[in-house]
Amino acid sequence: LQRLADAIETSAENRKTIARALIYPMALLATSLIVVVIMMIWVVPKITIIFANSDRELPLVTQLVMGLSNFTTEYGIYVLVIFFSVLLFFKKLLQNVDKRRRWHQIVVGLPFLGRWIYIANIADWARSLGVLLSNGVPALAALKISSGVLQNTYLQGQLEAVTEAMRQGSSLQKALDKNLSNSGFLVQMVASGEASSELDKMLLRVSDYYALRLRNAVDVFMKLINPILIILMGLVILSVVAAVMLPIMDMNNMI
Repeated sequence: LQRLADAIETSAENRKTIARALIYPMALLATSLIVVVIMMIWVVPKITIIFANSDRELPLVTQLVMGLSNFTTEYGIYVLVIFFSVLLFFKKLLQNVDKRRRWHQIVVGLPFLGRWIYIANIADWARSLGVLLSNGVPALAALKISSGVLQNTYLQGQLEAVTEAMRQGSSLQKALDKNLSNSGFLVQMVASGEASSELDKMLLRVSDYYALRLRNAVDVFMKLINPILIILMGLVILSVVAAVMLPIMDMNNMI
């Protein structure tokens, strides 16, 4: 029971690690978007009306910001409606098992996020299988139960194929090598575990390794993405300020 509790806790921790990597960048991007929309709808029009009818040619950045402001004011509500309509349609689409599995396959192939999801799911599977085997659960039953703990239905399907291959007499090493994508390290560790008759212990080591690898990858990503997002946010705000200030400075120079 203690091992099972540890497995559940580790699985939850892996999901929290991925969530932590996504929440901050998404929150920062959402905040930036809200600030820009507020400026485009309420701030920029009140300021740019001063020189909107000027005979002088406005700087390119000012023209772009004014165009974006006009678009946001006139069509922003429609963009918002379309956005939420697409979200609702997508949510409805994912209720279909085949389409959800196809989407999960696409997600696993994404840079950064896809790899994290792969590692987290395989770590959960390996820990669950290791705990079950160490407590005397038959291999096929343990494989079936372990496949069910996966959040990603695409990887779940691959591991169900592994279970079926085992049912037909294949070794776990060969079944993983044939049916699970990007499984080189896992296959090597499983082969070592089968050869030494310590498969359960080896699977638990694999899970620990993947959990550590996930935390390290997310930490590196956070250290890289945070300053990049802050710089981008600063550039956006600087562009809006420049769009307003440059024409005003030109008008002052004419006086």
